[in-house]
Amino acid sequence: MARGLRPGVTTSRGAYLLVALGAVVINLPLTHSAYYDWRLDRDGVETQATVVDTYDGSDDYFVRFRFEAGLDPEADEWLAQIDEAAYDRARADEVIDVRVLPDRVGTYEV
Repeated sequence: MARGLRPGVTTSRGAYLLVALGAVVINLPLTHSAYYDWRLDRDGVETQATVVDTYDGSDDYFVRFRFEAGLDPEADEWLAQIDEAAYDRARADEVIDVRVLPDRVGTYEV
């Protein structure tokens, strides 16, 4: 081994920064999700959305819905997995109750 070189893990500042950056990147999606869940609980509004279509899988139930034009001017369609009772109500009523962030309609809870 060459003189002056130490075997083993480096303890330089760069290695610590790399570990810290890795921790941020790994935890960022969880933090982002938790933040918008908190905002939905705090600032979300209850509304009814129009059911566009329903999908019945073997044990999975899905509903595709659209918000009113005042809430979502682009009239995008959104998809949610729901339980069987909510699925039956959505098919019968053709509307579904949704909690949504008015300034971010992609953040919703059926």
